[in-house]
Amino acid sequence: MASHPSDALENGSNNVNKPTILLVPGAWHSPPAYRALTDYLRQHGYTVVEIAHPSVNLHPSYTSYSAENPPPAFAADVAEVRKHILAQGSDPIVIFAHSYGSVPASSACADLPPTTTIKHFIVSSGFPLPVGMSMLDAIPGRQPPEWWDVSEDGLTFRPANPAHIFYNDVKDPETLQEAVAALGVHSYACVESEGGKQRHAVWENTKCTYIVTTQDNAISPEAQRHMVQGAQQMAREAGKGGEMSSVELFSSHSPHLSMPEELGLVIRRCAGEEL
Repeated sequence: MASHPSDALENGSNNVNKPTILLVPGAWHSPPAYRALTDYLRQHGYTVVEIAHPSVNLHPSYTSYSAENPPPAFAADVAEVRKHILAQGSDPIVIFAHSYGSVPASSACADLPPTTTIKHFIVSSGFPLPVGMSMLDAIPGRQPPEWWDVSEDGLTFRPANPAHIFYNDVKDPETLQEAVAALGVHSYACVESEGGKQRHAVWENTKCTYIVTTQDNAISPEAQRHMVQGAQQMAREAGKGGEMSSVELFSSHSPHLSMPEELGLVIRRCAGEEL
Protein backbone atom coordinates (compact mmCIF):
# COMPACT_ATOMS: atom_id res chain seq x y z
CA MET A 1 0.00 0.00 0.00
CA ALA A 2 1.35 3.40 -0.94
CA SER A 3 0.97 5.91 1.85
CA HIS A 4 0.67 9.66 1.77
CA PRO A 5 1.60 12.06 4.56
CA SER A 6 -1.62 14.03 4.28
CA ASP A 7 -3.61 10.95 5.31
CA ALA A 8 -2.37 11.42 8.86
CA LEU A 9 -3.92 14.88 8.90
CA GLU A 10 -7.20 13.74 7.40
CA ASN A 11 -8.12 11.02 9.87
CA GLY A 12 -9.90 13.56 12.05
CA SER A 13 -13.22 15.31 11.64
CA ASN A 14 -12.53 16.20 8.02
CA ASN A 15 -13.21 12.67 6.82
CA VAL A 16 -15.54 11.39 9.53
CA ASN A 17 -18.31 9.34 7.87
CA LYS A 18 -16.53 9.39 4.52
CA PRO A 19 -15.68 6.00 3.03
CA THR A 20 -12.10 5.04 2.32
CA ILE A 21 -11.24 5.03 -1.38
CA LEU A 22 -9.38 1.95 -2.64
CA LEU A 23 -7.64 2.80 -5.92
CA VAL A 24 -6.82 -0.10 -8.25
CA PRO A 25 -4.64 0.92 -11.24
CA GLY A 26 -4.92 -0.21 -14.82
CA ALA A 27 -2.46 -2.42 -16.67
CA TRP A 28 1.15 -1.18 -16.79
CA HIS A 29 0.31 1.60 -14.32
CA SER A 30 1.35 2.12 -10.71
CA PRO A 31 -0.11 4.34 -7.96
CA PRO A 32 2.03 7.45 -8.67
CA ALA A 33 0.30 7.75 -12.06
CA TYR A 34 -2.87 8.68 -10.16
CA ARG A 35 -1.30 11.29 -7.92
CA ALA A 36 -3.33 14.22 -9.31
CA LEU A 37 -6.54 12.32 -8.55
CA THR A 38 -5.49 11.06 -5.12
CA ASP A 39 -4.28 14.53 -4.14
CA TYR A 40 -7.68 15.94 -5.11
CA LEU A 41 -9.55 13.32 -3.09
CA ARG A 42 -7.34 13.80 -0.04
CA GLN A 43 -7.86 17.55 -0.23
CA HIS A 44 -11.59 16.83 0.07
CA GLY A 45 -11.20 14.73 3.18
CA TYR A 46 -10.84 11.19 1.87
CA THR A 47 -8.39 8.54 2.95
CA VAL A 48 -7.06 6.89 -0.21
CA VAL A 49 -5.44 3.46 -0.26
CA GLU A 50 -3.33 2.99 -3.39
CA ILE A 51 -2.86 -0.61 -4.52
CA ALA A 52 0.09 -1.75 -6.64
CA HIS A 53 -0.34 -4.77 -8.91
CA PRO A 54 2.32 -7.47 -8.34
CA SER A 55 1.97 -8.28 -12.06
CA VAL A 56 3.35 -4.88 -13.09
CA ASN A 57 7.13 -4.67 -13.16
CA LEU A 58 8.45 -1.11 -13.13
CA HIS A 59 12.07 -2.26 -13.43
CA PRO A 60 12.04 -4.92 -16.17
CA SER A 61 15.69 -4.41 -17.06
CA TYR A 62 16.62 -5.86 -13.67
CA THR A 63 14.36 -8.91 -13.91
CA SER A 64 14.84 -12.04 -15.98
CA TYR A 65 11.58 -13.90 -16.54
CA SER A 66 11.37 -17.39 -17.98
CA ALA A 67 8.93 -20.29 -18.18
CA GLU A 68 10.48 -21.52 -14.93
CA ASN A 69 10.39 -18.03 -13.39
CA PRO A 70 7.24 -16.34 -14.75
CA PRO A 71 6.09 -12.92 -13.58
CA PRO A 72 3.39 -12.68 -10.90
CA ALA A 73 0.02 -12.89 -12.59
CA PHE A 74 -3.72 -12.41 -12.10
CA ALA A 75 -4.09 -14.42 -8.90
CA ALA A 76 -1.45 -12.25 -7.23
CA ASP A 77 -3.31 -9.08 -8.24
CA VAL A 78 -6.59 -10.46 -6.90
CA ALA A 79 -4.94 -11.40 -3.61
CA GLU A 80 -3.38 -7.94 -3.27
CA VAL A 81 -6.69 -6.14 -3.76
CA ARG A 82 -8.49 -8.53 -1.44
CA LYS A 83 -5.89 -7.99 1.27
CA HIS A 84 -6.61 -4.27 1.27
CA ILE A 85 -10.37 -4.78 1.22
CA LEU A 86 -10.21 -7.04 4.27
CA ALA A 87 -7.87 -4.61 6.04
CA GLN A 88 -10.71 -2.07 6.17
CA GLY A 89 -12.76 -4.36 8.41
CA SER A 90 -16.35 -3.13 8.57
CA ASP A 91 -15.49 0.46 7.59
CA PRO A 92 -17.24 1.60 4.40
CA ILE A 93 -15.14 1.64 1.23
CA VAL A 94 -15.47 2.79 -2.35
CA ILE A 95 -13.41 0.88 -4.89
CA PHE A 96 -12.18 2.85 -7.91
CA ALA A 97 -10.82 0.44 -10.52
CA HIS A 98 -9.25 1.67 -13.73
CA SER A 99 -9.28 -0.38 -16.93
CA TYR A 100 -7.68 -3.84 -16.36
CA GLY A 101 -7.83 -3.18 -12.63
CA SER A 102 -11.59 -3.69 -12.70
CA VAL A 103 -11.12 -7.43 -13.33
CA PRO A 104 -8.95 -8.35 -10.32
CA ALA A 105 -10.84 -5.82 -8.19
CA SER A 106 -14.19 -7.42 -8.99
CA SER A 107 -12.73 -10.89 -8.51
CA ALA A 108 -11.35 -9.84 -5.12
CA CYS A 109 -14.90 -9.13 -3.93
CA ALA A 110 -15.94 -12.78 -4.06
CA ASP A 111 -17.07 -14.38 -0.79
CA LEU A 112 -16.19 -11.44 1.42
CA PRO A 113 -17.17 -11.50 5.10
CA PRO A 114 -20.69 -10.15 5.69
CA THR A 115 -19.21 -7.29 7.71
CA THR A 116 -17.33 -5.93 4.67
CA THR A 117 -19.03 -2.75 3.46
CA ILE A 118 -18.44 -1.88 -0.19
CA LYS A 119 -20.50 1.27 -0.59
CA HIS A 120 -19.80 1.67 -4.29
CA PHE A 121 -17.68 0.03 -6.99
CA ILE A 122 -16.49 2.34 -9.79
CA VAL A 123 -15.19 1.09 -13.13
CA SER A 124 -13.29 3.66 -15.20
CA SER A 125 -13.15 2.52 -18.85
CA GLY A 126 -12.76 -1.04 -17.65
CA PHE A 127 -14.04 -4.56 -18.17
CA PRO A 128 -17.20 -5.71 -16.33
CA LEU A 129 -16.76 -9.27 -17.56
CA PRO A 130 -18.98 -12.27 -16.86
CA VAL A 131 -17.56 -14.85 -14.49
CA GLY A 132 -15.24 -17.22 -16.35
CA MET A 133 -14.24 -14.73 -19.07
CA SER A 134 -10.84 -13.10 -19.50
CA MET A 135 -10.02 -9.81 -21.19
CA LEU A 136 -8.70 -11.70 -24.22
CA ASP A 137 -11.92 -13.71 -24.39
CA ALA A 138 -13.87 -10.45 -24.58
CA ILE A 139 -12.06 -9.35 -27.75
CA PRO A 140 -13.67 -10.48 -31.04
CA GLY A 141 -11.70 -13.41 -32.41
CA ARG A 142 -9.53 -13.36 -29.29
CA GLN A 143 -7.02 -11.32 -31.29
CA PRO A 144 -4.90 -8.96 -29.18
CA PRO A 145 -5.09 -5.30 -30.25
CA GLU A 146 -2.25 -4.17 -32.49
CA TRP A 147 -0.98 -1.88 -29.75
CA TRP A 148 -0.35 -4.80 -27.37
CA ASP A 149 3.37 -5.38 -27.78
CA VAL A 150 3.81 -8.95 -26.54
CA SER A 151 7.32 -10.18 -25.73
CA GLU A 152 8.81 -12.97 -27.84
CA ASP A 153 8.50 -15.44 -24.98
CA GLY A 154 4.85 -14.48 -24.44
CA LEU A 155 5.37 -13.75 -20.75
CA THR A 156 4.94 -9.97 -20.71
CA PHE A 157 3.52 -7.18 -22.81
CA ARG A 158 3.74 -3.42 -23.16
CA PRO A 159 1.59 -0.76 -24.81
CA ALA A 160 2.86 0.52 -28.15
CA ASN A 161 2.49 4.29 -28.58
CA PRO A 162 0.95 4.88 -25.12
CA ALA A 163 0.88 8.66 -25.65
CA HIS A 164 -1.74 8.13 -28.35
CA ILE A 165 -3.51 5.15 -26.78
CA PHE A 166 -3.80 6.35 -23.17
CA TYR A 167 -3.06 10.06 -22.99
CA ASN A 168 -4.32 11.66 -26.20
CA ASP A 169 -5.90 14.59 -24.33
CA VAL A 170 -2.97 15.34 -22.01
CA LYS A 171 -1.75 18.74 -23.16
CA ASP A 172 1.30 19.36 -20.98
CA PRO A 173 4.39 17.80 -22.66
CA GLU A 174 6.21 17.24 -19.37
CA THR A 175 3.22 15.51 -17.80
CA LEU A 176 2.85 13.34 -20.89
CA GLN A 177 6.53 12.40 -20.92
CA GLU A 178 6.46 11.48 -17.24
CA ALA A 179 3.36 9.34 -17.68
CA VAL A 180 4.86 7.34 -20.54
CA ALA A 181 8.19 6.91 -18.75
CA ALA A 182 6.44 5.58 -15.63
CA LEU A 183 4.76 2.65 -17.38
CA GLY A 184 6.00 -0.85 -16.56
CA VAL A 185 5.70 -4.22 -18.26
CA HIS A 186 2.75 -6.43 -17.41
CA SER A 187 2.31 -10.17 -17.08
CA TYR A 188 0.53 -11.41 -20.20
CA ALA A 189 -1.08 -14.24 -18.23
CA CYS A 190 -3.29 -11.59 -16.59
CA VAL A 191 -5.35 -11.21 -19.75
CA GLU A 192 -5.23 -14.74 -21.17
CA SER A 193 -8.08 -17.23 -21.02
CA GLU A 194 -6.52 -19.60 -18.52
CA GLY A 195 -4.77 -17.16 -16.23
CA GLY A 196 -7.05 -14.13 -16.13
CA LYS A 197 -10.62 -15.34 -15.82
CA GLN A 198 -13.13 -13.17 -13.97
CA ARG A 199 -14.02 -14.83 -10.66
CA HIS A 200 -16.88 -12.64 -9.42
CA ALA A 201 -19.26 -10.12 -10.99
CA VAL A 202 -19.48 -7.50 -8.25
CA TRP A 203 -22.26 -5.56 -10.03
CA GLU A 204 -24.62 -8.47 -9.35
CA ASN A 205 -24.85 -7.58 -5.65
CA THR A 206 -23.24 -4.13 -5.32
CA LYS A 207 -24.04 -0.61 -6.49
CA CYS A 208 -21.67 0.16 -9.37
CA THR A 209 -20.93 3.02 -11.74
CA TYR A 210 -19.12 2.74 -15.06
CA ILE A 211 -17.28 5.83 -16.34
CA VAL A 212 -17.38 5.88 -20.13
CA THR A 213 -14.46 7.86 -21.59
CA THR A 214 -15.70 9.16 -24.92
CA GLN A 215 -12.32 10.14 -26.44
CA ASP A 216 -10.69 6.82 -25.55
CA ASN A 217 -8.19 5.32 -28.02
CA ALA A 218 -7.68 2.15 -25.96
CA ILE A 219 -11.31 1.02 -25.65
CA SER A 220 -13.87 2.62 -27.94
CA PRO A 221 -16.80 4.34 -26.22
CA GLU A 222 -19.12 2.05 -28.18
CA ALA A 223 -17.41 -1.01 -26.69
CA GLN A 224 -17.61 0.54 -23.24
CA ARG A 225 -21.34 1.19 -23.57
CA HIS A 226 -21.86 -2.36 -24.80
CA MET A 227 -20.11 -3.72 -21.70
CA VAL A 228 -22.27 -1.51 -19.49
CA GLN A 229 -25.39 -2.98 -21.09
CA GLY A 230 -24.04 -6.48 -20.51
CA ALA A 231 -23.34 -5.74 -16.85
CA GLN A 232 -26.80 -4.24 -16.41
CA GLN A 233 -28.35 -7.40 -17.82
CA MET A 234 -26.20 -9.57 -15.54
CA ALA A 235 -27.32 -7.53 -12.53
CA ARG A 236 -31.00 -7.82 -13.46
CA GLU A 237 -30.79 -11.56 -14.04
CA ALA A 238 -28.89 -12.16 -10.80
CA GLY A 239 -31.61 -10.48 -8.74
CA LYS A 240 -29.25 -9.88 -5.82
CA GLY A 241 -29.74 -6.14 -5.46
CA GLY A 242 -26.79 -5.02 -7.56
CA GLU A 243 -26.89 -2.39 -10.28
CA MET A 244 -24.70 -0.77 -12.91
CA SER A 245 -25.22 2.85 -13.90
CA SER A 246 -22.96 4.93 -16.13
CA VAL A 247 -21.66 8.45 -16.58
CA GLU A 248 -19.66 9.83 -19.48
CA LEU A 249 -16.58 12.02 -19.48
CA PHE A 250 -15.17 13.78 -22.56
CA SER A 251 -11.80 12.21 -21.86
CA SER A 252 -9.08 9.89 -23.06
CA HIS A 253 -8.49 6.54 -21.35
CA SER A 254 -6.84 8.46 -18.50
CA PRO A 255 -9.12 11.08 -16.94
CA HIS A 256 -7.12 10.67 -13.72
CA LEU A 257 -4.39 12.55 -15.56
CA SER A 258 -6.22 14.87 -17.95
CA MET A 259 -9.22 15.85 -15.79
CA PRO A 260 -8.63 14.70 -12.20
CA GLU A 261 -11.10 17.17 -10.70
CA GLU A 262 -13.96 16.11 -12.98
CA LEU A 263 -13.19 12.47 -12.26
CA GLY A 264 -12.87 13.24 -8.57
CA LEU A 265 -16.35 14.77 -8.56
CA VAL A 266 -17.78 11.54 -9.96
CA ILE A 267 -16.03 9.56 -7.23
CA ARG A 268 -17.24 11.94 -4.52
CA ARG A 269 -20.83 11.57 -5.72
CA CYS A 270 -20.48 7.79 -5.70
CA ALA A 271 -19.13 8.09 -2.16
CA GLY A 272 -22.36 9.77 -1.10
CA GLU A 273 -21.71 13.49 -1.42
CA GLU A 274 -24.48 15.64 -2.85
CA LEU A 275 -22.73 17.91 -5.31
